[in-house]
Amino acid sequence: MNTKRNLSQDSLEISRRINILWRTTKKGLGLTQVQAAKKLGMSQSAFSQIMSGTVAVNSVMVLNITALLNADLSKLCKGLKEFEHLVRIRPVIGSMLPVTITITGKKVENKSIQAMLEPTEGAFAVEVDSDEYSPRYNVGDYAIVNPNRTIAIGNEVLLHYKNEECLVRVVDSIDTNGQFTAHHPSKPGGATTFDLNDQRLDLYGVILGVTFG
Repeated sequence: MNTKRNLSQDSLEISRRINILWRTTKKGLGLTQVQAAKKLGMSQSAFSQIMSGTVAVNSVMVLNITALLNADLSKLCKGLKEFEHLVRIRPVIGSMLPVTITITGKKVENKSIQAMLEPTEGAFAVEVDSDEYSPRYNVGDYAIVNPNRTIAIGNEVLLHYKNEECLVRVVDSIDTNGQFTAHHPSKPGGATTFDLNDQRLDLYGVILGVTFG
């Protein structure tokens, strides 16, 4: 039976776009089809079926392929109702990552989530239990944080003032004295100055991305 007939138009279109993306980027990335399939955890045959639109591509596979090929997720999914929700889910580093805290600052114990791609040492997940950062981060999402990465302009960082909720901010500027300015990621308004030398402030790390649990 030809399973291609059972696929939706959006599924066929995402396969077509992935095929074009693969053909235009594989040489620059130095990837063969065998290598790409292995990195994606599938057989070469399964990879070929995705490229040809013979089988449906699920959301996780779209995210994985986007990450592998360093693609623009929003462009890949634009106009496709079945996949547009993925635009707010950036591919993240991980595997099994511990969930250590919620976005409102509550400690989490004995919980972990499955993320994607190769693990980053020390990375952890933060459970989003508030709509403070919607639509960037929605309740039920998990923000993936790397505590070892040096912050840079444009990074989203997770901050915490002792005895208060966590803060997510986007870095605007950094000076040599340990101060930086940053703004709220999903609300208009000016930037606030933060001081890494302030004993009340913890910089938990740079947010790598967001995923579902």
